[in-house]
Amino acid sequence: MKFNDKIVKLRKEKMLTQEELAEKLDVTRQTISKWELGQTVPDKDELIKLSQIFNVSIDEMLDESEKVQEKEVINEQLDDSNKTKKRIFIAVGIVILFFVIAYVIFFGIFNAIKGKIDDTTRQSGGIISSIINKGKEMESKLDQEVFFDNYSGEKSGSMVKDAISKVINNNAKGEHLITVKYNEITATSSDELVRLMQNINKSKYIVTYDYGTDGYISTMKIVDAITDEDTDNDIDAINDIIDAKKLEMEISSFNFTFSNTGLNSKFMTEQAIKKVITSNMQNERKVTVKYGKTNAVESTELTSLISKLNKSEYLISYEYDEYGFVNLMNIANV
Repeated sequence: MKFNDKIVKLRKEKMLTQEELAEKLDVTRQTISKWELGQTVPDKDELIKLSQIFNVSIDEMLDESEKVQEKEVINEQLDDSNKTKKRIFIAVGIVILFFVIAYVIFFGIFNAIKGKIDDTTRQSGGIISSIINKGKEMESKLDQEVFFDNYSGEKSGSMVKDAISKVINNNAKGEHLITVKYNEITATSSDELVRLMQNINKSKYIVTYDYGTDGYISTMKIVDAITDEDTDNDIDAINDIIDAKKLEMEISSFNFTFSNTGLNSKFMTEQAIKKVITSNMQNERKVTVKYGKTNAVESTELTSLISKLNKSEYLISYEYDEYGFVNLMNIANV
């Protein structure tokens, strides 16, 4: 099937008009029409967006006559994007480590002059332990994000089996267990997951995820991919998949606002609370801020809480609801 015919087919499968698809891509309807008539082709950025909207890989969209070099360039762009994310996390870790070391050195000297070296050592050890734990938690969540990126959406049977194998390895660690659901089968232990894997014998599946209140993946859901023969009978399943994707995007967009985790200055802590005020005013979903015995949700309560901040630094952590949305910001004195 030619590339332009694939665009027409995929658009109709998603039940989108040319106008609706053009709006999602930020192009004109005439541009979509020219693609479908084979008069022009999308550029690399537009091709990547198309693959995300249609939930198919770029290789599946391009026919065999497309130039191999173009596929390689697109794949290199995606690899560069993932490498950039990892570099950002590493850079943030280095900056945090620098401030922790500076903090420990400064207060070590100060308290040595006052004859309180033992107290400083205990306090510093507690801070370092807290930061290390936060770092491990961030690393663990990053590993799960990589897992999610690689095994989400429509996947082949072999990819799904590979994903289940990684769940077995994850669960063997004994922390943040992931349950796999396929049809009427629910599996968590190694033996159950191996038996479930034996039922994966089709060519295509759809993989989605649910999150626990701690922000980690708690459930991997596997459903059979919709074929041409049973499309008419599985409209509800398609809608469920679309709703799940929309929910994932909503979670990512909502939680992006709340990024001030770990050790923060008084100014950054105030800014984090102000973000909660703005979010609570704009969204039906509310975030509670907890500081000591104070729980604040309303703007006046949160503004009053800001006025109570009189320390130089605070530790910030978040809790999540059953869908994965941030619903609680914890602020603790250092």
